[in-house]
Amino acid sequence: MNFQKQYGIPSLGIQIKATQGVPVYAARDGIVYYSIDNYNIGINRTMLMHTDGYVSVYEYLNRTVVKAGDIVRRGQLIGYSGGEPGTRGAGFINKGPNLSFMIFKDAVALDPFDILDASIVKDKSVLPDGYQIKYLRDKYARPIDITALTLMTGETLAEREYQFLKLYGVGVYKNSQFREDATKGTNIDKDVVICIAFAESTLGRYLTTSNNIGNVGNNDRGDRVAINGVLAGARAIPLTLNNAYLGNYHTIKQLSRYGNKDGKIYASSPINWQTNVLKCLSQIKGYYIPEDFPFRV
Repeated sequence: MNFQKQYGIPSLGIQIKATQGVPVYAARDGIVYYSIDNYNIGINRTMLMHTDGYVSVYEYLNRTVVKAGDIVRRGQLIGYSGGEPGTRGAGFINKGPNLSFMIFKDAVALDPFDILDASIVKDKSVLPDGYQIKYLRDKYARPIDITALTLMTGETLAEREYQFLKLYGVGVYKNSQFREDATKGTNIDKDVVICIAFAESTLGRYLTTSNNIGNVGNNDRGDRVAINGVLAGARAIPLTLNNAYLGNYHTIKQLSRYGNKDGKIYASSPINWQTNVLKCLSQIKGYYIPEDFPFRV
């Protein structure tokens, strides 16, 4: 949407056409600096403060679901899009449903397209002039194409986790409680455990050895380690990620030979393991997960 052409004033961000009431998610981890929810007139907006001086702002929300001081994770629901003239939070000049999205760095407005991955847009023809090249550059700079993925349905992370486990899990691994129990007392993202189990054994469908859904201890030499019990098999994944060899790693790309050429690794695959983990995480989280995604929480 060309904001200046439509409204006669410049915009500090981008205007995204969106049907009224579409879920809006946090672009990055952060803390809610303020969240305004007007029931009648005025503009509904939420501002998130991130690290390194970055701030993201979401305007014309029909409804917000966070409040000042809340800590939010990337991909967490923060509100619903609005902008339909005369509706709650739309302000006075809106001519149709949209989301206004802005990014600031040290109080200076930045072009969001300079920071965002433009290739997540399924139809590049909707991108403003000048961003077609960035679309292609972003698309070929990563190992997977999220536009080819079928994202899980559900507005919340829990709903998408449920859908993924229902679709791919076998037996007990259809129950999300296994990953809660597996990560209890650790600092590992629960969805990373799901996705490593998916990459290694398709969540129990193709087990190399009993209960070893993460193939912990199995290697290319043919060594195989059976694990005594379902919970022990799931828990072996986060415990391994916190062992003496991997305990200082923080990102997905450090765990396989794809992004870690010389150090200790979890998976020896040069590409497939990481690709499958990232695809899985993208489907569950509901947005593209890059290779430098932090697996610790």
